[in-house]
Amino acid sequence: MTFSIIKSILIWSIIAYFGRAYLNESFGRRAVVLRTGQEKRMEELRRHGSSERAQRQMDAHLEISHLEARNREEIRNALGSGAIAVTRNPELSISEMLRGIGLELAPQGSNVIVSVDRFTEFSISIELPRTLPVEELADLSLKIVELGTPFLYRVSFFGEGRLVGELQSAAVTQGGELESVGRDRVAQLLVAGLEEPLEGGDTAPAEPSSLAGDAADEQLTAFSKTLDEWEDDFDAQIDVTNLSMKTCFDALDLGKLRTKGDVTTRVKALEQAGRDLNKAKSYLSGCLRSLEEKLSGEVDPLVVTITMRELTSRNGKKLAELEQVIPEMLAHQASVMRVLRHLETHALHWKNVGDGKLAFTNVATLKSFNAAYDAANLSARKLNATMGAIR
Repeated sequence: MTFSIIKSILIWSIIAYFGRAYLNESFGRRAVVLRTGQEKRMEELRRHGSSERAQRQMDAHLEISHLEARNREEIRNALGSGAIAVTRNPELSISEMLRGIGLELAPQGSNVIVSVDRFTEFSISIELPRTLPVEELADLSLKIVELGTPFLYRVSFFGEGRLVGELQSAAVTQGGELESVGRDRVAQLLVAGLEEPLEGGDTAPAEPSSLAGDAADEQLTAFSKTLDEWEDDFDAQIDVTNLSMKTCFDALDLGKLRTKGDVTTRVKALEQAGRDLNKAKSYLSGCLRSLEEKLSGEVDPLVVTITMRELTSRNGKKLAELEQVIPEMLAHQASVMRVLRHLETHALHWKNVGDGKLAFTNVATLKSFNAAYDAANLSARKLNATMGAIR
């Protein structure tokens, strides 16, 4: 009887054990099936979502492309065609516009070069593929001057390696408008001063232009002097700024400091760099505006406008970068100054042990030095990040 009870207990224990194992295994399989199904559904949702996003992006891209095409078509219709379209294109610089005029009007195969002197005197030089009668050059010159006014100063024609005609705009314009000048007169102006007359043209000297005379010469001299002085000041300020920035960067290299005197010398150099940077910050922020104000009392407003446009195009990016960098460089200079002042004040508590390392004999001094040095390193990293972003 007792043996039967024990046997029953063992049988039920075995059944319970394997039943539990079976249930666990069955549950595990079910869990795997459920997880796999869920993953498939999620993947389908992701694919569906990605497909929808891709379609939306494609539709948006096509819509933008269609809008851009319509805008380009509207711009082309507004600008017109040929040389007129070139003069109406707001995206072209003065030099690009003048070159476009030359290319549109000159014979096919001509080489057109635009140069500028003293920021405002734009000249078109056209190398002709073949010799043209002076009458044709006269007509071509008038068309170019008419479209190039008020920016064009001179148009020159070259053929077979020599100058064959040259016309100054001032000789045929008045107050920014083309005067009524006959072809014969323009032909005379074109060939005046040439060593050899062109066929069909008279080489009689041209009359003085409306800008000639002592007053015009004095105005041009004063204008050139003002521009030269500004450029010299600007270049000198850029050089000083670059040197000051180098001083600020180098000042954090402590490996050459051995005595309090070394620290004091570096402190003075860093102070001077700070003064120079503050001066540069003040100068650069208003240098173009001050030049414009000065020129406004010396020359024609149109000349001032063209000059300032060219100067801004040439130096605007550099000025914007410096206006962004100099304040951070001044912050870095102040951080490095705190490190040097700390070394100067606690000169008895540190020494140079070689390999660019300083050793401190006072724990409190070391802790305060480390805090100042870490802050200077952080400002250096921020400055490097700013300079890297604008390169």
